[in-house]
Amino acid sequence: MNRLFAFLPWRLDATGTTARTVQCKGCLEASEPGADLKAASDWAMGHAARTGHVDFDEVTTTPLRASLMEGQARAGAGR
Repeated sequence: MNRLFAFLPWRLDATGTTARTVQCKGCLEASEPGADLKAASDWAMGHAARTGHVDFDEVTTTPLRASLMEGQARAGAGR
């Protein structure tokens, strides 16, 4: 990697759809990933009723990509 790029301004952009899951903290089973939080919540309530597990984490994942800010790639390329 060209060390010069470490000193240029970067940005982080979402490149896809945010997906949510609900994961059981007791056994680590999780709902299917998706945008619908109600479906994940319904899964958690069903899991709690079946297993007695009552502690969950909501896990939100959004794909991201780092890139140089506009105009910076050209400015750094000539050095």
